[in-house]
Amino acid sequence: MKLGNLIAELKKHKPGEWLTIKGGPVPLTPGKVDSYRGYYDQLAIAVDGGGYATVGALLAELEGAVGKTFTGYKGGEYVMTRDTKVWLANYGESGGSRVTGVREIKSDDGERTYGIELTWMADD
Repeated sequence: MKLGNLIAELKKHKPGEWLTIKGGPVPLTPGKVDSYRGYYDQLAIAVDGGGYATVGALLAELEGAVGKTFTGYKGGEYVMTRDTKVWLANYGESGGSRVTGVREIKSDDGERTYGIELTWMADD
């Protein structure tokens, strides 16, 4: 997913809603952004084990990245734009999990929304 699309999707939700990343043994918390080691000209969202962030906190990180210059892992300067692809990876890692979307986490009966989840896909 591109940075501009991710920002637009997150803006559809309340800033105070909690946000997580599922798909592993524990939910992951999205955090700070940086240049992705796999492709220095692309953006990585750092992840932390077991917790939640808010939509507003991640939006602030992502919006702050638009037009910002980041230094690649082995050097070089890269400006992130709204067309930049977004990945899930901590600094220096190139695990290949790219962000694919945003979805609501609903109760079993579908009546209540508990939060927002970033969806991802392993990149082969």
